[in-house]
Amino acid sequence: MSKKPAANAGKGNGGGGPRDFSVADDMSNLVILVEGKKLYASREVLATWSPVLKKMIYGEGREREAKEISLPDKKMEDILTFLQCLYPPMKSLTYNIIPTVLQLSTEYEVAFLRERSQEILLQKQPSPDILAMALKYKLDKVKKRCWGFVVTNTSSDQLKKMRATGKLDDKSLADILLEKCKLNEAKVRDLTEQVERLQPSEPAPSSK
Repeated sequence: MSKKPAANAGKGNGGGGPRDFSVADDMSNLVILVEGKKLYASREVLATWSPVLKKMIYGEGREREAKEISLPDKKMEDILTFLQCLYPPMKSLTYNIIPTVLQLSTEYEVAFLRERSQEILLQKQPSPDILAMALKYKLDKVKKRCWGFVVTNTSSDQLKKMRATGKLDDKSLADILLEKCKLNEAKVRDLTEQVERLQPSEPAPSSK
């Protein structure tokens, strides 16, 4: 007779589903306050992955161990996603959650999550939105892959809309528009040369 999954599978450290951080277990020694609610985590796990969280938990040394930290400017859904990417079984990193993961992994300096996010973005079709993420979070490989695509395939109006919504800064917009101008100038020169080659040459004036 097969054993049924436990009713609390996936909670705490047990089970195979996503970890439930609303439930404390034997490894929980830290409370994280987000939007007035408590999440239960491990100081050691967070400190291992994040030097920023390590400083929040231990201060300048290990003589102080915080039992509770507060993240007043964060959303519960975002922090849960972030934590589920740090604890086994680790949450699958998909394109839909990459903006959240990049924001928090950059803020808390979780290098492996930034690297995993970059690897996934490198597998995607280049786009203005992906370039915007690369510029915001300084993902040089992604920027290099997307830059030329955006220069040649994105209209000036689209780029200006991205600037208006905060996806592009002034310098990046100016650099892209400058490259578009250079590209158009090269196209005009090429077309001009083609036209000149196709035009009949002027007959030489006859001598009398």
